[in-house]
This record gives sequence, structure tokens and C-alpha cells, in this order.
Amino acid sequence: MQKTWQLVDRCSAAFPRWRQTLARFTSDRAGNFGVTFALVALPLSMAVGSSFDFAQAYNTREKMQADLDAALLAGVRDIGTATDAEIKDKIRKWFAAQTPLTNADGSVDPTADVSATTSASFGTYQLTDNDITINHTTHEITATVRGAIGTTLLRIVGMDNIDLSITAAAAGSTTSYIDVYIVLDKSSSMLLAATPADQQLMVDKTSCVFACHSGSIAVASGSGRRTTYTYYTPYEMARMNGVTLRSDVQLDAVRSVLDMVDTANTETQHIRVGFYTVGTNTTGSSLFSSSYNTANGLHAIKAPTYDTASLRSSLTSNSALNSDSTYDSSDFRALKSLSTAIGTAGDGLTQDSAKKLVMLITDGAQSSKGFITNSSYYPDITPLNPKWCDNAKNAKATMAVLYTQYLAVSIGNDVFRYQNTLGSSMSSSYFTNVWGGTLSSTDNGTSRRDYISKALSACASNSSYFIAADAKDEIVSGFSTLFDTYLSNIRLTQ
Repeated sequence: MQKTWQLVDRCSAAFPRWRQTLARFTSDRAGNFGVTFALVALPLSMAVGSSFDFAQAYNTREKMQADLDAALLAGVRDIGTATDAEIKDKIRKWFAAQTPLTNADGSVDPTADVSATTSASFGTYQLTDNDITINHTTHEITATVRGAIGTTLLRIVGMDNIDLSITAAAAGSTTSYIDVYIVLDKSSSMLLAATPADQQLMVDKTSCVFACHSGSIAVASGSGRRTTYTYYTPYEMARMNGVTLRSDVQLDAVRSVLDMVDTANTETQHIRVGFYTVGTNTTGSSLFSSSYNTANGLHAIKAPTYDTASLRSSLTSNSALNSDSTYDSSDFRALKSLSTAIGTAGDGLTQDSAKKLVMLITDGAQSSKGFITNSSYYPDITPLNPKWCDNAKNAKATMAVLYTQYLAVSIGNDVFRYQNTLGSSMSSSYFTNVWGGTLSSTDNGTSRRDYISKALSACASNSSYFIAADAKDEIVSGFSTLFDTYLSNIRLTQ
């Protein structure tokens, strides 16, 4: 027992020395860096190597994204004009021509060794027809590309490849098919001189502001007994004196729209244009005959076509369109037949289901030569009844109206007639009891001329599709604005 206590005493005496030795060992820093470096060398090498590999993967992914975006933008323009198979083939070929990766022929094995590729290609990708989705309703293409690129130092830990996957979508509405029907007012009132200066010139030469195709003006030549007279119509006098007519200006407005169509059709032809006119040579009381068919007042001059060159030519050469001929009456009841003539508008996905835009350019006066020459018919000269536009709108067509403002006549022989017709009040007209219009009591005192704007605005699909213009430049720009508004509203892009 005593020996045991002696051993304990010796251990107790030695403990402080052991503790001091252990403290000195743990506080000694000599050679510590070498030990630490040995411990972290492998992880550090892995970190540096992985940063290189992952940077390469990031850059490759960004390049693949840009290449796929470009491929889809190239393909989306063909929706509606090419088959799905053709579009998908175009996208695959476009992507293949841009990417540095190698096509894996439809299969990418994430575990495959793809690092041993040529310098021009350091990985593989997969883009098959099944990876591409075409939505004809939204005009959108979505595609997914999967790929794998080889690694370098990450191979030390068994990571031979880094897998990549990108998705892109492109949408466009440039392939929305549109049929545009330009409807021209071919009544005699559109032969009004287009500017105040030209109106004064017409009065000086003919005593009338309208360049009518009827009547005759004697122009003398020579003097004394050798004096001879040549007779011209007011229209011929207008042409001899360089007078610009409203009918001329409306053709300039049409040309401006054709220019816009050409621009929109640059990449894909999807907008067709056709010409119609409104007017009839039935006149006076014959317009009220039960045997008269109001549909006869609507004339199809040019069927919708992509050939804008032929349309431009017809504006000059076709007397049914140019100012060389007019109709005796502007019976806008013919507009009720538009829906039958043009059919129901579709969704624009195909040519057979084209959207439809009707562009009417008119002074809006329901009139006839037979009414003008007989004062008992003065009440029948009224604004257009906007209800006559409803059939086309109910057939899902968009109605756009440019009102070439009917000018108040204050000079010449037409002043009296104007004051007793369009210059007179709506309450004195047969707008409701003959033409079936609806008139608010607040409009009873409004002049018929001033009410034309309200009637034509109601004829349009909404207020954004109605413009009133007076000056020549305003008429041309106004028609272009209506067309541009329509394109903007259906998000037509290039």
C-alpha cells in the first residue's frame, strides 16, 4: 500500500513537467506551412481546375443560347408559309451552322467522354424535331437544346463532362394574313376642287366648284366674225387648268397605303389589297323603287392581290377608279352588301382565314344628281346612315373610315343648293324616315354637313379607326395613319 502511494506521488510530481512539454509542442509553428499545404493541395487544385471548366461551360451555354435564339427567329418568320417539318429543319440547320458543338445525332450521353474532340468542337449537343414545338395559335416556337462539354482537371474527381440545357422561345405575328379592302366613294361630289384656290379657279372658269362630267362650258377663240367656240365639261376645264380634285387626292392616299403594304410584305407576303367602289347611276326617285337592288351600288374592281404594282397601275389606267368617271348617286346602302362580298374575317393563321380590314374613304353625303336638280328631294340629301356599316363589322371585319370633309360651299352657283341641303338642319332631312337612321333630339339643330362626321365615326369600328381630314396632305397622311393603327393593334412586327 505504501508503494502505491509512492507511485502516485511521483506521477503527481511529474505531471506539471508533462503539461509544460505538451504546451511547448502545440505552440511550436516550425514546419506548419508544409503540413497545411500538403493537406489543402488537392482541394486547391480541384478548385482552380473546376473554375476553368465551369467558366468554359458558362461561355458555351451563352453561345448556345444566342445561337438558338437566332435559329428560332429565322424559323418563326415561316409560320403559315412553310410546313412544320420545313421550319424545324431550318431551325436545326441554322443552329448547326452557328454552334461550335458537334451534333450528337439525336443522342447525348451525359457520361460519354467528349473531351477528346477536335479544337473546333469540344462538346456535343442534341436538337431533334421532338425538341421543337410550333404553336400556330400564338405564332410561337419553343425549343430546347441539351449538350455536354468535356472537362480538364475535373476529370481527377471523375467528372468527364458538364451537362448543359437551354430553352428559347420566339414569337412573331408577321404571318397574320390580312385582306385589305379599299372602298372608294365614286360619286360626283368627290369631284370637288381640293383646295380653296382651285375652288376659286373652278368658279372663275365654270361658275361651279365641282368638276362635273356633265354640262358644257363655251371657250371662245379668235375674235370678231372669226370667233369660234369649243365646249368643254367642267371636268375637262379642271384638267385643262391643272385643278386637283378630291378624287385625285383619295388616289394619292391609296398609293400611300400601298407603299406601307410593300414595306410590311418585305420578308413574307401576307397582306393582300383589293379595290371596291361605291356609287350607282340609278338616280332620283328610281332609288326608292322596289325593283332597285342596293347591292348594285357596290362594285368589285380589283380582287385582293399581293401584286401592288398592278394595283398602282389600275389607279391611273382604270376609269372605274380614277377621276375620269363618276356615278350619278352615292347610295351608301350598298355597304350593307360588304359582308357578302368579302366574307367573314378569320384569325389570320392562313390565307383562307385572313383578317379583314375595310378602309372607306368618302365625304359621307348620301346624295344623287336627281335629288340636286329637284328641290322636292332636298330633304333626301343627308349624311350616311352608320347602320349600313354594321353587317361588315358583324362579320368581324374592321371598319376604318377617312372622312374627306365636305366643305361648306360659299361661292358659285352651288351656294343655294348647299344651303338648302347639307347646309340645312338634320331635323329638316329624311335621315330617319327615309334612310332609317337614328337621331338624338340634341342633334335636331345640327347641320347635315356637321352631322356627317358623327355618322362616319359611328360607321368605324371604334374612334381610333376614324379620321376627318380636309387639306390634301392631311387626307393622304390620314389614310396611312388608319392603316398603321390597324397594324399596330394586331401587333404586326417584322
